[in-house]
Amino acid sequence: MSSVIKAPVTGPIPSTLMPEIYDNRLHFEHQKILESESDTTTPPSMSQYTEIPMLDMWELRSSSSHHHHRGRTQQYAKERLARACTEWGTFYVINHGIPEELIQRYQKLILQLFSLPLEQKLQAERNTNSIFGYEFRQNQKSPIEIFQVGDHEAILHHYSRKLFPNSYTQFCDALKELKEALCHLSLEILELVTEGLGMNMNNFDMYRREIQGLIRSNFYHQMDSHDEKEQVLGLKPHMDGSFISLLLQDDVAGLEIMKDGNWFCVKPKENAICFMIGDVLEVITNGYISSLQHRTIQPTMKPRLSIGYFLVPLDTCTISIAPEFVDAKNPPLFRPFNWLEYLELHRLLRTGLKGISRPNPSTLLFFKPLEH
Repeated sequence: MSSVIKAPVTGPIPSTLMPEIYDNRLHFEHQKILESESDTTTPPSMSQYTEIPMLDMWELRSSSSHHHHRGRTQQYAKERLARACTEWGTFYVINHGIPEELIQRYQKLILQLFSLPLEQKLQAERNTNSIFGYEFRQNQKSPIEIFQVGDHEAILHHYSRKLFPNSYTQFCDALKELKEALCHLSLEILELVTEGLGMNMNNFDMYRREIQGLIRSNFYHQMDSHDEKEQVLGLKPHMDGSFISLLLQDDVAGLEIMKDGNWFCVKPKENAICFMIGDVLEVITNGYISSLQHRTIQPTMKPRLSIGYFLVPLDTCTISIAPEFVDAKNPPLFRPFNWLEYLELHRLLRTGLKGISRPNPSTLLFFKPLEH
């Protein structure tokens, strides 16, 4: 075992020290992790369906400056939003304003991408030093295919040319249009959430200037099984490293959330977008709201397509607790860090350290202040 860190660490850690520090934290914490979580390598049991909170964007957008009734409606909607964040960590939004034609157009194009020959898709394969590009995962009984890009148009065009050499502009235009619409909606929801939780809007504006977006499309192949009750994990339990995430789903169920120590399946809702609280917002609010632990189950009856959009910090953004969430009764639960450090830790946990091959779904555990 490497030497124990003697002094408390309160700020971002140099990458050269990260393996040593996280090795120690992993050795101190891994037994607790193993005792508190189910083994994600074993087939999950059948999960019950649950109804998560449903919020109306029209009500959240209602202005109180002209109509008193609308003002009461908006206030009630904001209170329901705050409760959804603190009690669930997730919620559906309807009347969100994203054109259904745009969503369907992108869905059609991304399905064309996933139907390309594998050797062509691998031309856009992401490398170990990047989070962008195409990925093929052979997952137990059926594979998962992933395509992810960020805000940089050059990266989008780079990968799109490899996938659609003769028609990449159509794909790029649809993806860019959808990404911009999802970014606008996500920022609007994030502002409403932070306002409802009592965050100083000057602090929110500071983070708003250091936000980027990632869009990720997942295609889950249908399992080769005739038993529709058989459950096989798609994506293992995890929290998102985002301020907030949203999920567009088709009509195939697969998303499951952790609620009060039990897993529940979230039914897809037509024309509704699912939002989930991420790790960054948990840190900023000092744990007042928690990031949502979730997983996916491989489909048995037909394939499943999901499209996720993630509001994440810029690589160099320092993430720290907003002062209004710290007082004598609520000491700081996390030390400051930047998103690059978070990504590096996530990579280390995913590959395993000191024989611990199964990652802890909560990366934030390792950003709690290190003590003597």
